[in-house]
Amino acid sequence: MKTYMLLFYGLEFKPDSVTSEDYAKSWQDWIAALEATGNVLSSLPFEWSGKKVTGASSEDLALDAADAGGYMLVKAESIDAATEIAKGAPHMVLGGTTIVRPCVEGTK
Repeated sequence: MKTYMLLFYGLEFKPDSVTSEDYAKSWQDWIAALEATGNVLSSLPFEWSGKKVTGASSEDLALDAADAGGYMLVKAESIDAATEIAKGAPHMVLGGTTIVRPCVEGTK
């Protein structure tokens, strides 16, 4: 099994309605089901802020309207298997995208 990073891109999540409660629950249910397989190593949403660091300087990160909203590290047999996992992410039905990147093994 290899390790893959899934980066979830979509609109900023604002928990302010019944619809957003249902959406948040769909993420919780999806992640719980994946965790039950034992293949999820880590997963968290991002706050809608950040810093861009260039050399010794840094500045506030300018986020796009649709930007990286979270990540998940998974173990999968292949990039195709990791891609199948990514297809189930709840934001996909809202037009979101997921980047699937293989991690280099044997490094820390």
